Amino acid sequence: MTDRPSPLFGEDYFFALLLRMVLEHCSTMTAGELSSFAIEANADAMQALAEAGLIKTFDQTDGRIRATVLPAAEKLIAGFLADKHAAR
Repeated sequence: MTDRPSPLFGEDYFFALLLRMVLEHCSTMTAGELSSFAIEANADAMQALAEAGLIKTFDQTDGRIRATVLPAAEKLIAGFLADKHAAR
């Protein structure tokens, strides 16, 4: 038996997709820190992830959101990537 979480479905799947996009497009040079870079679509996505409890915002200035990745997000993305690689 493996310790791998079950495949993601429904809302969890879509939050994982959104999280993956944000991690790819909003990561800064500081590990675990995100920035919207004052891009409205990035800010909207980050706000949705914050409301879902996956990231924590710590600064919202001049249309720019800065946040940190929470452990729940790390767990969600790990499961998503494991599912993706297992499907290959």
